[in-house]
Amino acid sequence: MLTKIFAALTALVIGLAAPQPTSAQSPLEARAAEIILYFEGEATAEDIFAPRMLEALPPARLDAVRDQLRGQFGAAEAIEGIESAGAYGGVVSYRFERAIVEMQLAVEPTEPHKITGLLVTGSEMIADDMAAILEEIRALPGHTSLTVARLGETPDYPVEHRAHERMAIGSGFKLWLLAELQRQITAGERRWDEVIPLTHRSLPSGILQNWPDASPVTLHTLATLMISISDNSAADTLLHLLTRERIEAMMGETGHAAAAVNTPFLSTLDMFRLKSWGDDELRRAWLDANPDGRRALLDRLAEIPASALDPAAMQGDPVLIEEIEWFASGRELVRLLAWLDRHADERARAILAINTGIGSAGGDWDYLGFKGGAEPGVLSLSFLGVTATGERYAVTGSWNNPEAPVEEATFATLMSRLMRLLAAAPAPAAAAE
Repeated sequence: MLTKIFAALTALVIGLAAPQPTSAQSPLEARAAEIILYFEGEATAEDIFAPRMLEALPPARLDAVRDQLRGQFGAAEAIEGIESAGAYGGVVSYRFERAIVEMQLAVEPTEPHKITGLLVTGSEMIADDMAAILEEIRALPGHTSLTVARLGETPDYPVEHRAHERMAIGSGFKLWLLAELQRQITAGERRWDEVIPLTHRSLPSGILQNWPDASPVTLHTLATLMISISDNSAADTLLHLLTRERIEAMMGETGHAAAAVNTPFLSTLDMFRLKSWGDDELRRAWLDANPDGRRALLDRLAEIPASALDPAAMQGDPVLIEEIEWFASGRELVRLLAWLDRHADERARAILAINTGIGSAGGDWDYLGFKGGAEPGVLSLSFLGVTATGERYAVTGSWNNPEAPVEEATFATLMSRLMRLLAAAPAPAAAAE
C-alpha cells in the first residue's frame, strides 16, 4: 500500500547542503547514507531535498510518506547493499526493522551532488508476527478492536481483541446495504441491471453528489460506487430504495445483537445533519430519545437542506462519535461478512474486491473483499478473504478516539501487515480478550 504511494511519485527529489563525500565514497554512496538520517529524524526535508522537488512535493507531504513507510517497516537501520549504475545513480537496499526496502536513487552530477530522485521499487518483509501487531494495536490511544475469524460451518476466532465491544464504524455500515440489496436480488425483487433515478444526493465522499438530480443509474453502479469509493449519495439512494426497515431487519439477520443502537438506520445526510447542523435543541432531542422517538424526528431532519450543511465541520475534531454513529462489535461485523461470504453472488463479490484496502498486499490473496469507514476519531477496516490454499477469513479492526483524530495510515499499516501474515500462513494462536 505504502510502496504504491511512493511509486506514484515518479521522482522524489531530495536536496541537502551536506558534507562532501570522501574520496572513498561516490556521491551516490554518500547521499544514500543520508537517507537513513532523514528517515530517523536526524535530517529534515529542508536539509536534504532539492529545492525544485520541494516546490512540487512540500516537506509536509514528504514527511508524511516517510512516516508511513516507517510505520509499515519500522526504523531504518542500515544500507544492505548498492547496485550502482554509476557514481550518480543506482538501486540502494535499506534494512528496516521489518523489511528490506529497495529504493532507486539519483544524485546531481555536479556538486554538491544533491539527491534528485528517490523511488521505492520493492520491499520484502523479514520479521513480523501476529503478537507484535496485536500489541501495537492495543497500545494505540483511545479504543481499539480486532477480530480475526476463520470461516467454516462454525467460525473459529484465533485472534481477538475486544471483539465484543461495540464501536463506531463509519461507512462500514454500507455492508448492510449491500447485504440487503443482495437479498432482494436473490429473492427476485430487484435486478443488478435495474435502472433507477438518483434520488438522494448527499455530501462527499463520492462523486454522485455532483451529478444532476434524477440521473439514471443501475443498482450495480450504485453498489459499485458505494463500496469501492464509499460514495455517500449512492448509499443514501440505495437506503431509501431498499427502505430503512429492511436494512434494520438485515442487521438482525446478519447477527447484530443490538440493532436498536442503529435504529432508525441513518442515512449519511442524516448523520451530517445531526453533527454539522447548528440546532442544539434537535440534537439533544435525538440524543435523549428512544428508537421510536428518534424515528419521529426523521421528518425534522429531512427539512434541513444539504446546501445548508458545512462538510468542514466533519473534518476536524471528533464529533459525538460515541453517541451518533453506526455501531457494531468486531464479532457482529464478522457475522455480517460471513453472511456475505455465504450469500453474495459473483457480482457482489466482484464489487467488494474492487478496492482491497491494502494496495499491493491484496495481491497475496486469492480473493480479497474490503470495506472501510472513517470520520475524525473513527476508523474501521473489514476484509473478506480467501487464501491461495483455500482458507476463508473475515477480519475486522476498529479504532475510536473521542478525544482526537486517529492516524489512519498507522492503523491501515497494521492491518496490512496482519493481512499479509494471514495470506502467507494459517492464523497462529494469539492471546484473545
